[in-house]
Amino acid sequence: VHAEVLPEDKASYVKQAKAEGYTVMMVGDGINDSPAISEAHVGIAMNEGAPIAQKIANVTISSDNLQALVDLR
Repeated sequence: VHAEVLPEDKASYVKQAKAEGYTVMMVGDGINDSPAISEAHVGIAMNEGAPIAQKIANVTISSDNLQALVDLR
């Protein structure tokens, strides 16, 4: 789990993690998250996030509480 990654580094980090064999899930809510959401194996947008993030994401959770991801199990 990584947080507080600079906007310009997010997509690069996702690409690097995938190249190293990791399965990557990216959770974001802003325009600056969209490239990384798109690059990830699974992209998740927050309900109150930017419309572009929601459009690109595989999943949009209906809450802005990250606990909703745990509850998806």
